[in-house]
Amino acid sequence: MKKEQIFRSVIVALGVLLMSVTASFASVINPNPAVWHDDDDTEIFTPNALVINFEIWDAADLSATANSEFGFFFAGTDPTNAANRVTIFGSEDGYSLALAELATINFSTGMVRDWNNPIPAQDVFAPGINNIGFYYTINNLTIYTTGADNYLGSDVGTFRSLINPGVYRIDFTSPLIEQNRVAVELVAGVQPVPLPAALFLLGSGIAGLVPVVRRNRG
Repeated sequence: MKKEQIFRSVIVALGVLLMSVTASFASVINPNPAVWHDDDDTEIFTPNALVINFEIWDAADLSATANSEFGFFFAGTDPTNAANRVTIFGSEDGYSLALAELATINFSTGMVRDWNNPIPAQDVFAPGINNIGFYYTINNLTIYTTGADNYLGSDVGTFRSLINPGVYRIDFTSPLIEQNRVAVELVAGVQPVPLPAALFLLGSGIAGLVPVVRRNRG
């Protein structure tokens, strides 16, 4: 009887932990179900050697005084530390509604090229293909694809193309901004990294404990 109570307690504890982890994954409304899959909550991506970025919407473009930045960081680093971020579109791209922002990331050479900016490189980094996440900053608010780094209800919607699985629409949202969506970025040349294996191991661990409890009952 005592063993059964212990196993029940373990199952309940693991179940609560699993629910608390999965509850952190919210969904942003699909902007166009005819074009995009629903929000799959991807936080980290595996890039191709060349990644193309196109900026669809940036709230900072509505104000001559607002500053914004879109970029990426390597998985395993602390994205809240600005030194670990790589800029794709910088503040110099703001307030230019007439320009379509286009940039490329070359992981073989370690260079970001903003094709609307005359400088040779927007930013540089150590060459090599490693998993990445994305971030967007508007003034003093930074929103990350890694949900654990966000606060004040900020969230990111990641929508995979129905036609090309290597294309994602990334919507950065915040309750602090009236329009909610503060930036929309199109990223081509990435694949989603599945949820951490630990999450699946946790679920399988809970399932594995069930027959043990039944055996102890017998």
